[in-house]
Amino acid sequence: MSDLLSAASLLLAIIAVLYGMWYPEIVKSLATDVPDHPAAKRKPRGEVVAVRRSRALPLMIATILLATVFLPDMTRIVVRSASMYVSDGVSGFKKYSAVATAFVLVEIVAIGFAVHSTRVWLRFGRLLEKLS
Repeated sequence: MSDLLSAASLLLAIIAVLYGMWYPEIVKSLATDVPDHPAAKRKPRGEVVAVRRSRALPLMIATILLATVFLPDMTRIVVRSASMYVSDGVSGFKKYSAVATAFVLVEIVAIGFAVHSTRVWLRFGRLLEKLS
């Protein structure tokens, strides 16, 4: 279990570093003003497309893959814990595992990153519609 936690934590840390490096550029791109004149939309549209492809897309793919890879293990841990609580009650906490709990928390953060990165991707889509 500790190997699983280590792998998930390391991958999440890599994604967090990429988020930290790329997020200011993503936010700046999402704040692009939409010009009124159709010809003036060409340059900002190109810049938005570039950031969407080079920053938002890789982050979305990576976060979704990370969340998906570890989801079955998290589900197994949560189901096992819930069934132990139902069958043993409070005495089931004698079998508590901080490592398993930490893994579940890391997976929850990974799912949060996946949801956030998908929402950012969709915001880019709406912005590109306005810039068309």
